[in-house]
Amino acid sequence: MWKRVSERRYFEMLEVLPPAVWLSYGFLVGEPHDHRVCKITGRTAPSFAAFVKLGDEFFEGPTMTAEEFRRLELKTVTGGGNA
Repeated sequence: MWKRVSERRYFEMLEVLPPAVWLSYGFLVGEPHDHRVCKITGRTAPSFAAFVKLGDEFFEGPTMTAEEFRRLELKTVTGGGNA
């Protein structure tokens, strides 16, 4: 599940470490939370805390692998689909 967070929290997490992945809509925190099977590739991969900025809103999501984050459907962040 995605939850709204403050702008302060978003930038605090962005600045804590260099991001593992940084795209136009958000980033993955630079240190893995754990390793698990990726929902996209089916292979074991590190998963990271995910953060997204949509307009003026900031969100913290579930841990994601890099490939899951790259293929993220942004409508799932705001509740427009299944996460």
